[in-house]
Amino acid sequence: MDVFQPAMLRMYVRKNDMDEPPPLEDGSSWGGKEKRKHEADVDNLEDRFYKYGVRPEWLQIHRIINHRYRSPLDCRNTVCW
Repeated sequence: MDVFQPAMLRMYVRKNDMDEPPPLEDGSSWGGKEKRKHEADVDNLEDRFYKYGVRPEWLQIHRIINHRYRSPLDCRNTVCW
């Protein structure tokens, strides 16, 4: 992009802070510089996905295409996102 669109790249870098990600669209904000605890927090979608630019609507299941039971307690689903 630096070769073919240098003006566009300069304007983007000037407009956006490259050290901190942009704020989220859902109104909440991400801590940025703070260190994350080493505990696995499965329900914290903001820390796992949203700060990397994944939109919340991309995490909604559209439909289940297929399912397979390996055991009575283990069901594997093929999901269309």
